[in-house]
Amino acid sequence: MLFRSGLFLCTLLTLPSAAVLIGASPAIVVMLLPAGLSHGPLPSLVAMFAVTIIFGSWNALLARYYYAGGDTRTPLFCELAGSVLQGSLLLTLPWIMGITGIAGAVTGGVLSTGILLALRLDRALLFRLFMFGAWSLVVCGVSAWLLFFWTSHGNWPQVIAATLYGIFVFIMLSIWYRLRLSN
Repeated sequence: MLFRSGLFLCTLLTLPSAAVLIGASPAIVVMLLPAGLSHGPLPSLVAMFAVTIIFGSWNALLARYYYAGGDTRTPLFCELAGSVLQGSLLLTLPWIMGITGIAGAVTGGVLSTGILLALRLDRALLFRLFMFGAWSLVVCGVSAWLLFFWTSHGNWPQVIAATLYGIFVFIMLSIWYRLRLSN
């Protein structure tokens, strides 16, 4: 129960942040970086990197679970395996997908590390992570819709819409967590 609460709290803190970053990435690139960068692949690259925030927090929690049990070798080996996969993907995906292949390689490395860490703990945990991941990707997909819909309305409306969506996601996750605690 405690581990499940930690997993959910990691999601509660990172999913709204990722949703805001995905939804506001074109406006963030326009407002914070030099002119001309917003017309290239950089906004989609920022949005794709935002997804790894969620899965990376889960990996940190899983690794700390091992550390608490006195096992420091398993997280190291899983992280090394994920890094090897990420390096392999970095050699191939940018040739296929262009610059967005870099974000795809990082996502693949983070996901493989998480899968290896969860597999060594419990297969039921892996299923739970897949369910959390699926819902997280749905939330990120809605945020990507905000990205494409609000781009034509200007920078500030896009940032405001993404922020309001992030607040909405945070409130809904908080309510769901509260309901699960009461049961």
